[in-house]
Amino acid sequence: MLSWFWRESAIGPRRFVQCCTDTITQLVPLVGAVAGAGVVIGAIEISALAGKFTLLITYLSGGLLVPTLILAAVFLILLGMGMPTPAVYITGAALLAPVLRQHFNLPEMQVHLFVLYFACLSAITPPVAVANFAASAIAGVNPMELGGQAMKLAVGGFVLPFFFLFNPGLNMEGGPVNIVTAVIFAAAMVTFASLSLHGYLGLRIIAWPLRLALVGCVVGTIVPRVEIQAGAALLGGLLLVGVWRLSPRTTQVERAR
Repeated sequence: MLSWFWRESAIGPRRFVQCCTDTITQLVPLVGAVAGAGVVIGAIEISALAGKFTLLITYLSGGLLVPTLILAAVFLILLGMGMPTPAVYITGAALLAPVLRQHFNLPEMQVHLFVLYFACLSAITPPVAVANFAASAIAGVNPMELGGQAMKLAVGGFVLPFFFLFNPGLNMEGGPVNIVTAVIFAAAMVTFASLSLHGYLGLRIIAWPLRLALVGCVVGTIVPRVEIQAGAALLGGLLLVGVWRLSPRTTQVERAR
């Protein structure tokens, strides 16, 4: 309604019809994706593919939790490269959620959040990457090149699902102490993951051995034991302090990137 106060932005009958037309045009791919997801779910139920997929994941992972989670994440990312978020989530919930809930007794809420997080990454994983195409149109850049940068910037989204599977405090479960410590360790994990991938702290280069050490700190903060998480967070913090104090400062931003 505020647009009607200015002639330049006022929505008249012609612009209203155009807005409705554009909205319907943009909804067509979503309708197709939802319809396709329904076909996929029906095919899974008829062919009993869910049970076969469960056996395949269990066989490839050796029945171990961590390899199963990694395989599930890779599977969801691959689905996201060719399908939009709703279809990826529905397919993942039908195929992967039963494996994680029944075989490893993981909480249902965390399992579906795990699937949903990786399904949401389909917005930035090429070649579909709907968010990349929208952002590239605004910025005037190549959407595929933007996709690589978007995945680097969103590295926290790739590791955070593993964290809240083992640390329910991040989902506001448990007492205040558990919630606060989970938030602190999650923030440390995302920070270490970002710095280890990008390789610089401010304008200070992080050497490769230190970047690998930060990756180890990321793994340590995920382990659901407070003493290990605290040690990993402390070690990562000391490494970053050392980089800040001892590494030379570069004046070339492009080199730092």
